[in-house]
Amino acid sequence: MKKLNLLFILPLFLLFLAACEKEESGLPRIITEEELLNTDEKQLFICLIDSVYWEETSIASDYSTGAGILNVSSRKGSSNLIGFSALEIFEEDIYVPVLPIRLTYSCTFDIDTSALNELYILKIDRINRKIFGTFEFNLISDSGSCSGETLKVTGGRFKVSF
Repeated sequence: MKKLNLLFILPLFLLFLAACEKEESGLPRIITEEELLNTDEKQLFICLIDSVYWEETSIASDYSTGAGILNVSSRKGSSNLIGFSALEIFEEDIYVPVLPIRLTYSCTFDIDTSALNELYILKIDRINRKIFGTFEFNLISDSGSCSGETLKVTGGRFKVSF
């Protein structure tokens, strides 16, 4: 009878441990680059801002094929935005984002030029007019009550139309 109880309790215990493990991280899983390239979503913009998950469907993008200027932003409401611009985007490569920005109701954050900031273009699909990429950058505020505060944007993924 004791063996039967152990056989019943052990799977429940393992299930409990697995559930606790998922709760500890508390963060949604960021999709992989492979998943990004194969997603059915028309547009996508996700990232972690100081480990807080950001995903929004209100995405604006613009890509000038001649000049290679890429602008991407994601907005929640009228005064909650994150985005970036980059220059000379002509092929799949690593670029430095210029003008990354984070705007909240009371603060504006701009690029922290003393930190590593990267934008990686995974694919430019000129036939279907889509750009896929990843990004990470650091921001700093020099405005009002947020002056001197920093934000770390990691795990960024985007798929945008142009």
